[in-house]
Amino acid sequence: MKRLITQLASLSSILVHADSDTFSPDRLEDFYQEFVSEEKAHVCASGIGSNCSFSTASAIPPAAVPPAPVSGYFPIVISNGTGIPDSQVYFLGLPNANTEFFQLSGAFAGAMTTVPITTSTFSASSQYSYPLSALPQSTTGPHDYIIYVPYGNSDRLYFSIGNPLYFLSNSGSASISIGNNFYDPNYNVIYDFAEVTFRTAVPPMAGDIDWTVTLDTTQVDSLALPIKLGFYTYNPANPSAVTPYIGGIGNPSTNPVGFAIARDTLINNIVNGMTASSASNTWKNLALPFYTTPYSPTTPTTYLRVMSPKHGGPVPQPKANYQIPEFPNGYLTNNGNGVDYLNAIFTFYTSGTSLYLQTDAGGGTGEIYKGTVSGNLFTFVGQTHPSYTVTLDKTALTIENMFSGTPPMTNTGSTPSVDIGIMADYFASAFVLGLLGVPGLYTTAAIPLSEANLQTHLPKNSGTLTPTYYTNNFTAPMSDPGFDIYAQLLHQNAILPESPPFTNPYPTLGLCYAYDFDDTLGFSSAITPPATTPTSSNVYSIITLGLVSTVPTGVFDDASTYDLTFTFVGTAFGYRQGSSGSFTSGTSPVNVTSITSTISNPFQIQYNGTIYTVFPKYQFLQPVNQYTSVQNAVIQGVTFTPNSAMEPTGFTIALP
Repeated sequence: MKRLITQLASLSSILVHADSDTFSPDRLEDFYQEFVSEEKAHVCASGIGSNCSFSTASAIPPAAVPPAPVSGYFPIVISNGTGIPDSQVYFLGLPNANTEFFQLSGAFAGAMTTVPITTSTFSASSQYSYPLSALPQSTTGPHDYIIYVPYGNSDRLYFSIGNPLYFLSNSGSASISIGNNFYDPNYNVIYDFAEVTFRTAVPPMAGDIDWTVTLDTTQVDSLALPIKLGFYTYNPANPSAVTPYIGGIGNPSTNPVGFAIARDTLINNIVNGMTASSASNTWKNLALPFYTTPYSPTTPTTYLRVMSPKHGGPVPQPKANYQIPEFPNGYLTNNGNGVDYLNAIFTFYTSGTSLYLQTDAGGGTGEIYKGTVSGNLFTFVGQTHPSYTVTLDKTALTIENMFSGTPPMTNTGSTPSVDIGIMADYFASAFVLGLLGVPGLYTTAAIPLSEANLQTHLPKNSGTLTPTYYTNNFTAPMSDPGFDIYAQLLHQNAILPESPPFTNPYPTLGLCYAYDFDDTLGFSSAITPPATTPTSSNVYSIITLGLVSTVPTGVFDDASTYDLTFTFVGTAFGYRQGSSGSFTSGTSPVNVTSITSTISNPFQIQYNGTIYTVFPKYQFLQPVNQYTSVQNAVIQGVTFTPNSAMEPTGFTIALP
């Protein structure tokens, strides 16, 4: 602070004494270069910074850019409401089915272009992972930045806090862990993403937009950041105005969606709701805790993310000392309190009670199927076409396929293929809502299980049959419910459809993608301007990242010293303190004492021709220069053995 005051005083002196003879913009630029360079150096030296390669030759930042329309591109403003410095919030774009990265093209401010992914692409480099401060600033706010995405397919826009993300690149595509893999280099980083699809379209009438764009947030894998999406109208006469775009009275297609509350509040609401709903804390195990002191954990510093139930089951565990919670893989047959949900469902539809299902949407044939159970087999037979037969084996049902809407329906007759996926969707959707095994519900051909009748039982203003969303009807009282608590809590915390001007169809449920087939249930977070939107509306989008008060600490800024012993096969091994200079070679075992490893002063090894940064306390390797299956095999195969159960001062690291 003292340095800041001194330099501001210096700037003041420059301005006060400036006249036409003595003042030069170069003097102001010199001040800016010196101040920014010193401040960034201070941040990097503290271990906070992740991208500390910079030049003192930076120019004065260009003027902010308004979100004006550009032919062939869609303007997206990224608004940093996290409270984290813009230089520490990262953006990475992954378009076209994960086969390319976004890169600033230089065509104009914020213009993105696509770069094909190859096995040598290193996704965490500054070439593809941008701190927001490296993007053009938008006129819409002091922490707003703008990108222009080109026509293309569905794009994923990733955001991470404090560190860029590492994508595994192989065979022309990139992938990232779903977030519950302890040995993944991104595990201790808070990150999430939004989706955008931007394509050309034929306007319905002259003067309408000739493109279509769909935005959505998605939590079908996990929840990590509060992200809000909305459409807005750019006014050339007032480029800093933020005016919500309204796509017509009663049309929620452009309503803001996602989450508009602080991350700490959101995550705590989800964790506390899971705890209250589950006597055994089974559902709370979907929240992955972060401990600043992991070897003597008490209360988590924060939660890294909350996984969806389909990603429960065994997850990679640390080799020693502290464990990642697990949502049991066998939850559907034993919830920990002796409840077998699958048996309850299959028993209900035995001995005369049938489940009628109609493929009424999604291109289905409209056929009504009658489902009956014999032993472990659910058999559905078409009522108009008896040759349409489909079976479902209870023993093939898992938390993954039930909580993702993909139970394995088998075509045992001449059933049209389009009906198979729809039947799986409806069956699983009824399960996650708690609507299977309910007396009098979907037990006649007159009112079958269908998309329309699923939505009837949600708490819309007209819904009356089931009084609450996600209802458990198997056993009362139930110590652990069988429906999807994760999805229920996310919808309860998401943005409600606005009224007015929109007619609010759900008085208590917000718009997000908490379950893979939320669109079947009628309340996904996908928003799209109507096809009749006038070009003069100048539609653009704002992606708002919500407040993040608590972040993981001590992972990339751990100043502790450690003694390390490396064991490995072969002799292609070397080590160094720092990110430059030569490596000291050695043969197994190699003992290194008093090392530290931070972003600004990493401890690195070279193993079989690849460089890795070693972070001992949290037991992981981070790839440098390249991240393919070759490096991933080392990262996933390494074993860290601490020398103490409490606050280790050394590790034996066995490299595969």
